[in-house]
Amino acid sequence: PRMKKMVTLANRAVCHPAGCRTSASRVMAGTGVWSRPMSSRDGKVLAILQEGGAFELWRPGDSRAFQLGAAHGGEILGLAFQSGGDLFATVGQDTRVVLWRQGERDPVQVFEMPVDATTDEDNQDIIIQFSNDGRQVVTATKAGVLRFEISPIVFADVDTQIKMACARISGRGVSGFSN
Repeated sequence: PRMKKMVTLANRAVCHPAGCRTSASRVMAGTGVWSRPMSSRDGKVLAILQEGGAFELWRPGDSRAFQLGAAHGGEILGLAFQSGGDLFATVGQDTRVVLWRQGERDPVQVFEMPVDATTDEDNQDIIIQFSNDGRQVVTATKAGVLRFEISPIVFADVDTQIKMACARISGRGVSGFSN
């Protein structure tokens, strides 16, 4: 049997398997609020997936979540943290893969999956993870494996992001923008 570690979130105890990134067990059963805790590989961030497609990110020992988000039209089926980085991705029943940066409110990038990619009877057999180099989000279902390229702008510093955005806009013939 695996050891379990206890994490305290806002005076509520949450157990999750040590080192495990996913768990089908519900936390605080009967409340209809908390479900499926997932931790980053280094254990410094705990994600709580909520009913209705929302999530919370916590740092163990903190008294409140440092990030709240919702970007799916249905349940979140999986979440993965980028190894050694600040990105994480969610995949939902709405056939969307959403890329997030820890601490930011809005998604960084959104990918659309084929409609049949999440049509398992119970929608639970979906795996999401980052590629070894962290530049792709990979999903696997009974229907197959999909790879989504993360835009280079996600990895650029702010000045470079602005230049890249201006170059894209100026390429569309919008006046007042140049690179």
